[in-house]
Amino acid sequence: MSYTIKFPQNYIKPKLPFRDKWCAALRSGEFKQGDKYLKKRNEDSYCYCCLGVLCETENVPDLINESFIPDDADYVLCFIGAIGTFPDGVKLETETGHIFTHLSTTNDRSGLSFLEIADVIEQIWDQE
Repeated sequence: MSYTIKFPQNYIKPKLPFRDKWCAALRSGEFKQGDKYLKKRNEDSYCYCCLGVLCETENVPDLINESFIPDDADYVLCFIGAIGTFPDGVKLETETGHIFTHLSTTNDRSGLSFLEIADVIEQIWDQE
């Protein structure tokens, strides 16, 4: 899938302390990509949203059938919010013209793989 990330003028990447660990997990092949839920049972395995992979790497409990990062995951929420909101003015546009401003819908509706989402995360945020 082809996409473009649009940044506001004079954009400075915000720090994301768990960025590299999260991107490595997305690229690992260990997690099967799913949608609509952080983690969902699918026959004999689990499927994950990219935010569910983050929650797994940061040991956030009780992810099954949750659509948003839980309120008690303060460490994660303070950096990206419950739906993985992009920093102000940042937008991802796909080749089909769809525009995304957070990771939850990028995962669910853009057609981007975990590998591509990891690239997006690295382009938008810096490792602390």
